[in-house]
Amino acid sequence: MTTLTLSVISAACIVAGVLAGVWLQRLLPVHHLSVNSQDAVKLGAGVIATMSALVLGLLVSSAKNSYDVASANVAQIGAKFIELDELLAEYGPETMPLREQVKTILAGRIELLWHPQANTLSVLLTNERSETIATLQNSLGALVPVSE
Repeated sequence: MTTLTLSVISAACIVAGVLAGVWLQRLLPVHHLSVNSQDAVKLGAGVIATMSALVLGLLVSSAKNSYDVASANVAQIGAKFIELDELLAEYGPETMPLREQVKTILAGRIELLWHPQANTLSVLLTNERSETIATLQNSLGALVPVSE
C-alpha cells in the first residue's frame, strides 16, 4: 500500500467515526448527554491521546536509534577502508592493483547499501564478492616488504 492509499483510508475512517458519532448522539437518551458523561468521555479521550503520543514518541526514538547505529557503521567502514588504502599507499607502488581492488570492493558495498532491492543481483554479487575478498586477502598475504 502506498502512503496516499493509507492516508485516504485513515481520512475515510475518521469521517465515518464523526458521522457515526453525530448519528448516535441523536439516538442516545438525555441522561447519557449530561455533564458527567461528557467529562468521562473527555477523560477517556485524554488517556487515549496521551497513550498515542507516548507510542509515537517511542517509535520516533527507535527509528532515530536505528539510523544512528547504521550511520555510525557506515562511517566506521569508510574509515577502515581509508586507513587500509593509506597503509597500502605507504607500502609502495607494488600495491596499486590491490588498492584498485579495494576501491572496487568499496564501490560494490556502496551500491548494495543504496540499492538493496536488486536481490537477485546481490545474491550473484555475494559469491563474486566473497571470491574477490579471498583473492584480496591472498594478495595482501603474499606481499613481501622491500625495506623497513
